[in-house]
Amino acid sequence: MGDISAVNDGIVLSVIVVTHDRVASLERCLNFVFGSTLPERSEVIIIVNGKSKDTLELLSKYSSEHPQLKYYPIDRTTFGGTRNFGIDKSSGEILYFIDDDVTVEPDLFVKAVRKFEEHPEVGVIGGPNITPPGSSWFQRCSGYVLETYFGAAEMRYRYRPIGADRLSNERKLILCNLAVRSSALREMNLRFNDKVVSNEENILLQQVKYHGYGMLYSPELIVYHERRRTITGYMGQLFKYGRGRMHNILHDPSTFNPLFILPLALILDVSLLILSRNAVFAVPALVYAVVDVLSSANKAYHERDVTSFPALLILYPLAHFSYGVGFVYQMFKNESTR
Repeated sequence: MGDISAVNDGIVLSVIVVTHDRVASLERCLNFVFGSTLPERSEVIIIVNGKSKDTLELLSKYSSEHPQLKYYPIDRTTFGGTRNFGIDKSSGEILYFIDDDVTVEPDLFVKAVRKFEEHPEVGVIGGPNITPPGSSWFQRCSGYVLETYFGAAEMRYRYRPIGADRLSNERKLILCNLAVRSSALREMNLRFNDKVVSNEENILLQQVKYHGYGMLYSPELIVYHERRRTITGYMGQLFKYGRGRMHNILHDPSTFNPLFILPLALILDVSLLILSRNAVFAVPALVYAVVDVLSSANKAYHERDVTSFPALLILYPLAHFSYGVGFVYQMFKNESTR
């Protein structure tokens, strides 16, 4: 599977970041990356997805101060296509993907390298992305939704540290904090799907798994990731996640889980209740409402954040509605293009 300790003169770690015209976020991200402990043989690769004069000026400045930094402006393309470009330009035994709006723990990268050394059978290691300290009230509340079973089911592992290191699946890992052994990609010429709008990492991770590489979730590998600032941004994020999950299922039906269709089932139930006014359809809606209240109260209590309770009552249903609509939208969109 590859032994990092056997790498002598080559690059051990390639940190890969995709960006486009988000100079303030990128600058903050770079400050944290270069303020962290990077392995001695490291490179930081920035792919500028589309023209951005201000971004290139910033990267020119940073590259003069940090010789590990390499940057490549390319014509605007999908996130999957952009990250594939980054893979092709990287030299590291470990490829660590982060987003341009994350900040990192000081020992993130050395911890990741050590974990790969401890687990030679593992091809992928990832950790949670946490709501940053100092986030606004709305960002904090939207983060709470993603951290709970009611809000995100198994995907909650992506948004808060849970338990200890464990073998994982693609649902617990996320691309803004994901390290991949490059040999797991290069040996089979695996790349991100460049056609999907979201979840491109999930499709790739399934392919890595099919080729015999394990996946590890580590709550110790923490990045801080900004949450959406508005309700429309929040709903758009969940809509996109729903689309991405349907893409994932259509690409690999084995990734289907009945939990994925529960938001759709809720939408259908409420629609039938409104149209038919049949009390039978009121039962699932009432059960959902009770669970919403209990989950909102439980999360507000555990976070010692009473003001989040009324927000969560609304944000949970909005998340499920947006995800369900995105799921259906992508299903019909795919059908119409066949």
